[in-house]
Amino acid sequence: MVGLVYRMRQVIERQGEVFQAGGSDHVGVFGIVSAGVAKRYAPSAAVDGATRPLWMIVVRDDDTTAETDTILWNGLALAVLAIVGRRVRGTTVCKVILAHS
Repeated sequence: MVGLVYRMRQVIERQGEVFQAGGSDHVGVFGIVSAGVAKRYAPSAAVDGATRPLWMIVVRDDDTTAETDTILWNGLALAVLAIVGRRVRGTTVCKVILAHS
């Protein structure tokens, strides 16, 4: 499983963009998701009350972004709705951050 984690980290480092959260730089792959997809990661009430667009950010397994942080990226300030670790055979290979402006 170490190989999969290593490869995922490489992809994120190569394809990701730098953002700031909690006073430090992080790297993540950004994309817009629908409310239906967002509800897989956050409670329906939180998603329904969030402003659009909803952003999904894929980060490394060891990323330190917290749910109380504000993400500063590309001139936007994004509030974190949820952070979910994605696991394969019990090992976290990446984290998914759901955020909105």
